Amino acid sequence: RYDNVAAQDSNAGKVMQQKIMTSSRAETLKEEINAQRRSIAALPPCRNRTEQVSKVKQQQILADKVEEYELLLESQRVDSVVRGHEELHPPVTDECPICLETIRIASVVDSWSYFLCCGNGMCRDCHKVAAAAPENEDERISLNDSCPLCRATLPDQDEGSINFIKKHADNGRAWAQCWIGKVHMDGLEGFTVDIKEGLKWLELAAEQHDPQALYQLGEHHGIAQSFSRAKPYFQEAADLGHISAQVQLGSMYLDGIAGAKDESKAAHYSTLAYSSRRDPLSALNLGRIFLKGYGNAPHKSLVRAKHYLQSAAEKGMKMAYILLAQTLLNLYAECFDSIVIPGHSCIPSVLFWARKAAETGDSDVINDVEELERLVGQFQFCANCKIPAEDFSGKLKLCVRCKAFWYCGRECQLKHWKMGHKIDCIKQK
Repeated sequence: RYDNVAAQDSNAGKVMQQKIMTSSRAETLKEEINAQRRSIAALPPCRNRTEQVSKVKQQQILADKVEEYELLLESQRVDSVVRGHEELHPPVTDECPICLETIRIASVVDSWSYFLCCGNGMCRDCHKVAAAAPENEDERISLNDSCPLCRATLPDQDEGSINFIKKHADNGRAWAQCWIGKVHMDGLEGFTVDIKEGLKWLELAAEQHDPQALYQLGEHHGIAQSFSRAKPYFQEAADLGHISAQVQLGSMYLDGIAGAKDESKAAHYSTLAYSSRRDPLSALNLGRIFLKGYGNAPHKSLVRAKHYLQSAAEKGMKMAYILLAQTLLNLYAECFDSIVIPGHSCIPSVLFWARKAAETGDSDVINDVEELERLVGQFQFCANCKIPAEDFSGKLKLCVRCKAFWYCGRECQLKHWKMGHKIDCIKQK
């Protein structure tokens, strides 16, 4: 226990040191950003392509520093949200009797393993070690014949396990009541579906503030479209640290389900969920919030919107595709004088995500994609020599990899590639 407390003190010291370093780096970046802006403002008007490329390179340096600065501020905001929430709502935890680590029970459903004999448990990591321990190793945590907690002979998992769980449920163990409720609700483990019986057990566990039971009740009422009944269960489970409940609650507040929209609370619960497991739906919600900059919610920031929308899109969240494409275009237009300079062009990325969005088949999204393609379309001229299509005797050829730029011939395509298109080009799937 002494070692555990010492480790906690050490971690707290590291967190404080990291905060100081982050604040110092943010101040340095702020000064560098202001200096870079002054430097760009002092540049004379561009008279040729070489000067234009030189200026865009300086703008790229500025954009990189602004992105680092914004994401540092965002990490501070996230830490503040998590810390403030846990001060108001201490997470549900238990101390593993083996390793003495404090385990968050609500954050990960399978973070704790229970024994059928005594109904007590240990953290999942210690359980894995114990289950794999040979007979001649440490008998204190071996699961060969007896429970490492109560020393009783371990019951056969395949015979009578349900009776043991039912016994613990009858004795008031919340985890067992939740399990019994779940198998009745879903018709698992040989049980027929019995919603009434399942709800009875889940309610018993919820009365003991069991996060998983609260979430299951919220999910049940949500499926039944009774969102006003689902929301209080999600609220309590989310405040206790249940990540899936935080995801659901964030979406409900953002879209005004079962009440008025509250973007500030949407940002709060989406931040909690994303900070715990990089949840894609929460990333989408945060991207939407930073894209619009609602009321009392976090201010508008295209950099932070891009950060979260990209996270959501890369994890297959289809709703994020078109929003990410639009955000990239707006961000580049805000940062650079031109979005077609090789090595600094967003056009391939914009079209990549826009075309993935079109694959969803949503008619509204397809209209947005067509508008984007009109805005960034490069079909009018060769990307290198700029010869217009109508003045070219042949037919312009499309880059087969990114399908974003056109060329009058191989020579122009090779020049454009070496000038920087090789950095921008994204293979279309």
